[in-house]
Amino acid sequence: MIPGYIVYCESKGTNEGPNGPLAAAGYYQIIPQTWAEYGGSPPNDASQHSRSEQDAVAARIWHDVGASAWACA
Repeated sequence: MIPGYIVYCESKGTNEGPNGPLAAAGYYQIIPQTWAEYGGSPPNDASQHSRSEQDAVAARIWHDVGASAWACA
């Protein structure tokens, strides 16, 4: 399970649109390439998808990569 502080630290708990040079987006600030790689549906902008889909994609990332996938971990 992904610790709750990850979402708070990454996005202050909001579904943010793409930002920064990598266009990270959504509650977990997932970059488009990672979103697609871990099975997110198009478009590759996490903020355009439901919280439940973002949770599912983030869980797959967490399972595969762990905390190192997030700057706030």
